[in-house]
Amino acid sequence: MNSPMKELILATAIFAASCPAIAQSTPPATVENASGQATRTKSFELFRQGQKDFLQKNYPEAESNWKKAIELAPSENDNKSKAESMCGLAIVYTKQARVAETKKASDEAIEFITSKFGANDPRLELLKKLSEGASSACVAPSVDESGAEWMKHMQAGTDSMKSGDFTRAVSSFECALDIVDKTQPDSQVAAATLSPLAAAYLKSGDLKMAEATMKRALPLCKKYFADKPKLIEALQSELASLRAKQNQR
Repeated sequence: MNSPMKELILATAIFAASCPAIAQSTPPATVENASGQATRTKSFELFRQGQKDFLQKNYPEAESNWKKAIELAPSENDNKSKAESMCGLAIVYTKQARVAETKKASDEAIEFITSKFGANDPRLELLKKLSEGASSACVAPSVDESGAEWMKHMQAGTDSMKSGDFTRAVSSFECALDIVDKTQPDSQVAAATLSPLAAAYLKSGDLKMAEATMKRALPLCKKYFADKPKLIEALQSELASLRAKQNQR
């Protein structure tokens, strides 16, 4: 397998790290107990419970748990759980059309995340949109009710790529892309969905769809994955190779 293809296939793992705000794979924050053992912080547990409440559309409980996490996190030195809970609070207000509270929560989250995680944190893009009055339709599928379905399809596609069932991988990634296209066609999530889909098309032999998908994926990857030059180079290389083959016909 050539190097560019390897990089494209490796893109199937990127999606888990690309979800802005409340990613399903958020690692637990830990503290040491009296015995010196690492245990999950209470803030993290509250954040995850709020996440579950949100996905079940139990917005009042999600709001309550995230507020508790935000209040408790400083005493546990848990900036990660506080940041995720602040994002969640802004989103849950947006889902309920609580405009003034959305702006206040978004601005506070932007200030905190920028100070603790830097101005290039991927969560800031979504928060800025919410602060400016964007509707709940701008919420990425990774944090909305469709998130569970999106993650399921992406994981299924990744598993199929690993097992060599490229036709099934294409089907799974296409289902994931359908979800993304309804909410955020120009986003990190879209870039992370298109890249493995392009790899699946290539491996399945559908060169026409592979080329079309790479053409769409490339500018998004340049925009959202500038810190992953090997992925961008792989897309460019495979796209150039496909075009060269077409010119030889």
